[in-house]
This record gives sequence, structure tokens and C-alpha cells, in this order.
Amino acid sequence: MRGAVLKSRIPLALFGVLLLAGGLRFYGLGIQSLWVDELASVWFAGPGSVAEVVERTVGDVHPPGYHLVLHLSMTVFGDAEWAVRLPSAVAGWLAVYVVFLLGRELYSTREGLAGALLTAVFFSPVYYAQEARSYSLLLLFSALTALLWWRVFRGFTEGGRPGGWTVLGYVAAATICCYLHYFGLFIVAFQGAAMFWAVGVFRLRSVFGVIVVYVPIGLAYLPWAFVMPGQARDREPGATAPGLYADFLFNSSPAMTLIAALLFFGLFAVSLPALGAVRSVEGFGRFMPGLLLVGWLTVPFGVAWIISEYATPILSARNMIVASPAAYLLLARAIVVLAPNARLQTALAVGVAGLSLYQVVFTDELYSRVHKQQVREAVAFVTDRRENDPLVVHCGVGREANYYYRAQGSDRSEFSQVGACEAERMAAVLSAGAEHGEIILVYAHLRPSEELLRAMSEEYRPVTHRDLYDAGAFLYRNPAGQGTGT
Repeated sequence: MRGAVLKSRIPLALFGVLLLAGGLRFYGLGIQSLWVDELASVWFAGPGSVAEVVERTVGDVHPPGYHLVLHLSMTVFGDAEWAVRLPSAVAGWLAVYVVFLLGRELYSTREGLAGALLTAVFFSPVYYAQEARSYSLLLLFSALTALLWWRVFRGFTEGGRPGGWTVLGYVAAATICCYLHYFGLFIVAFQGAAMFWAVGVFRLRSVFGVIVVYVPIGLAYLPWAFVMPGQARDREPGATAPGLYADFLFNSSPAMTLIAALLFFGLFAVSLPALGAVRSVEGFGRFMPGLLLVGWLTVPFGVAWIISEYATPILSARNMIVASPAAYLLLARAIVVLAPNARLQTALAVGVAGLSLYQVVFTDELYSRVHKQQVREAVAFVTDRRENDPLVVHCGVGREANYYYRAQGSDRSEFSQVGACEAERMAAVLSAGAEHGEIILVYAHLRPSEELLRAMSEEYRPVTHRDLYDAGAFLYRNPAGQGTGT
């Protein structure tokens, strides 16, 4: 009777988690301005055919998968701020459910529910679900490929061969993951290496079947493999500080990081003696879920860190969203293993989730404080003065800003414009500004150099400065100009 009651509560609990996740992801999608990278996404995914979207993406540093998704979404829903963020919100919400399925298959429903709850409320999955970039879709497909990977692996090791639909689903999901982001390709490569190793340990004769699984993925990605080298950027080596990875996963919160560290240590302390006592391949198999999650959490980060430190910088904290399901499922597993009964497990999971939710809503003020570059407000400073025919000098935000010029009833082509972030561009500014009574220096993402600002103040009379979040606008008066500025 007790078991039946508990089973009846599982759908209700999952519904509650998904409802919470949806509220956190869909609320306020249009409150904040699109920042420069989001505006770049909109430009790459803009009007035209699918072929034109791919052609534009060749000039980017990412594969075209996300831009194609955004292009389709914009065709249906338009390009309002909420609409261009909608694919990310939907993907972030679905990722919570996929993490539940993955936790349930690796361990049990308890780990699935706890992992889904943590994914629902930690800052990074929520934040990137409200951003028109590829990261939320990358989270979804990282979790989905892991789920299908596990089913393929079990098919090879338990039945000799996985089902055709399972293999087809994994091939499709892995191919999409590769085309979403280069770290999607990275995670699929990790999964491939893990599959060869794991199947080789448990059922060596099935290794050829693994090759059959991964050949279609390689062939599907081959056309873009020829484009990849042209997207590389020559940058000095240097890796992100490892501590930023923990900050990304655990809300940049010392308290949450400490809680996670204690849970991980407790899980390790309990599991290591049992792992050391294993004397057979079958016994070793009981630890495969944990080994998969630990490898998923650590190996991609370690490899990316080494590449960044000694070759070219590819690692940024946000790219490691590919491994966040592993972190949250390991926390869920620690909660279930360390708490002695279901009631305490629930209390601990809800307590950790509640603390994270408090941090997201009140400490980080995700919905009440500006978190994204205020390009919209900077452009409004220009369009409010369009009747004065100003020269617009832009720094860090050029063609992308036309999204907001159009949204505010204007167009970049209506203004004389010149790009300048450094003093070396001052001659171009003087030439373009000779016939204008006002000059507006608009910036976002990048800030004009002090030398340029001094040069502008020497040539023109400073009037006002609108200081915004990682953006702003300087208004200057040109005494020699022939414009209508007043």
C-alpha cells in the first residue's frame, strides 16, 4: 500500500518540478535587452533561405545548428525579444525532463527527481534558458545524447545489440549536438571514446557494432569538418581558472560550492571502498553509472583546459554547460546515498534546491536587476535624437544594433555612421562628422579607449553621458558642424 502511494506521488512531484522549471524559464523573456552576442545570433539566423543562414554562419565561430533552429523559430513567431529567446526557454525546460529520465535510468526515480529539481533551479541552466544563444539547446542535447548513449551501451552489453530505433535516436541526437556547438562535438567525441572503452571491457565482440553506430555521425558531420579550420581564431594560449567552472555550476556561491563539495566527498567516501572490493567485471558494472557521470564531469573539462593552456583558448565556463547534468545528477546521487531514508532525502534535496532558488531570485536578482548589455537603451538614446541628424560613432556594436534601430522605428541607414573604439580612428570620425552638429558615441560589449574619449573631448564639446550596463552613449556637440543639433 505504501509503495502504491509513493508511486502515485511521483507524477505529481515531477509535474511540480516541471511547473517550477517552466516558470523560471518563461517568465520575463523580453524584460532585458538582447546583448551583442544575442543580436549576432539574430543576424546570422535572419531572413533568407536555409542555405543563406549556413553561408552567413561560415563567418562565425560556431556551427550552424542553433542558427537554423532560431531561423525556423523566427519564421513562425517573429523576432521580438521573447520570441528569439523562446527556443532556449523551451530547450531549457525540456532538459529538466530529460535529466529526470537519465537519473531514473542510471539509478532510480529518486535520483531522477532530485537531479531534475536541481537542474530546474540552479542559476546557469535558468540564465541560459533566457538567452538567444546555443547553450540551452546544448544542455538539452548533451543530456539527451547521454540518455540514449546509456540505452545503446546497455543494448551492447546486456543483449548483444541495441534496438534499431535506439541507435537511430542516438545518431540523430548526437549529430544535432555536434552541429549546435563545437563543445557538442566535443561531448559526442567523449561519448564515443567512452563507448569503445566500456563495450570493450564488458563485451569485446560488440566493438564492431560501436563503429557502426559512430560512422553515420562522422559522415553526417563531414561536410562541416571542412569549414571548421576556417572558423579558427588565432589567439594566445591561456586557460580559464578552474575555479570558474565550479562558480558556473554552483551559482558563483561559496555556500553552494561548499555544500556540493561536501556531498561529492561523502559520495566518494562511501563508494570508493565498495569499488575497491570489486573482483569481477559484473561487479564493476554496478559502478558504470557513477563512472559515466564522473568522466562526463571531469574529462571534457580537463582536455579543454589542457588545449586552452598549451595550444589555443577554447575553454570558457559557459561552454561547460555540456557537463552540468553530470554535476547535478551526482549531487542527486549523493543525496540519496547519504540520507538514510526517503523523508530525509526529500528534505535535503528540497533544502539544496530552495537555497539555489533563493540565490537566483533574491541574491542574483535574475528578474529584477539588469544582467545583459543594454543595447536597446543605448540605441534609444540615438533614435530619440534622430531629428538632430547626429553622426553615430559605434564601438563594439555595429550591424547587430540595427535590430533595435528597426524596432524603434528607424534604421541604421538613416544615420551617418562610423566605427571607432581607438584613437587611430579619429581621422575617420572627423571626416564623417564635419557636417553634423551632434556626434553620439554608442558602445556595448567593448568600451572606447581613454585615448579616443580624450580626442573626442578635444575636438567636440561633451554634452552628456548615458552610462548603462556594459553599454552607454556619449553625446558631443560640434561647434563647426552644419547639422540641426541644439
